[in-house]
Amino acid sequence: SELQLRNLSIYQPLTVGQDAMIVLNIQCTEKKEGKWQITAKGFEKSGGKEASEEKLYMKADMHAHSPVVFEETLEIGQMKASARNVVQLDDVYEQCRRQELVHSEYMKVKGCIYEEEDGVLLDLSLGSEAMRYAEGFMFHPTLIDGSGVGANNLLTSLLKEEQRLYLPLFYESFSASALLQTHCMTRIKRSSVRQEKELIYVTLEFFNASGEKVAELKNFTSKLVREAELI
Repeated sequence: SELQLRNLSIYQPLTVGQDAMIVLNIQCTEKKEGKWQITAKGFEKSGGKEASEEKLYMKADMHAHSPVVFEETLEIGQMKASARNVVQLDDVYEQCRRQELVHSEYMKVKGCIYEEEDGVLLDLSLGSEAMRYAEGFMFHPTLIDGSGVGANNLLTSLLKEEQRLYLPLFYESFSASALLQTHCMTRIKRSSVRQEKELIYVTLEFFNASGEKVAELKNFTSKLVREAELI
């Protein structure tokens, strides 16, 4: 709660081939008191030998600050009851698959998207495979990735176009007052979404089962993929 990640930039996707592995080196260097630079670099190994030059995958800043406190709460039951439409996440994953973005069972969240007048509310929980290792994460990647997948429905509606793929490039900041390990409610307001040419900006707000806000991912930025073959 006293740390904030800022200006996280993804330089290239961290993908691993079927018969290879990535040796990853994550460095955290203090630049001045209360501020660190984080980098993730790595190289591929195949057959026990280095198969590539070292690549830069990610860079970010980390700042110390006073403990974050979110005061907002949601009436979860009321929001679900008043939803204009409910979409199953399984249907969204199937749409992704048709566009050649395939999620393993580990990376699939279970749940629904509740579409409302001012945005969407996602009710997300881990599947059985990811649940076995949930305590090893502070902020489970499946929950955060699933929130991004669920945001596609809102983007499609706002941009008035067919389902498209957007791949992440950057986010402005991430703050949290509690962990996100097995379940979360994610709210995405229509007012937080903006488009600049092929870039889409959206803010994800995370709430616990009681409706208390516990984290925020601000200005999550993705780029339109015009052809799946370019991924």
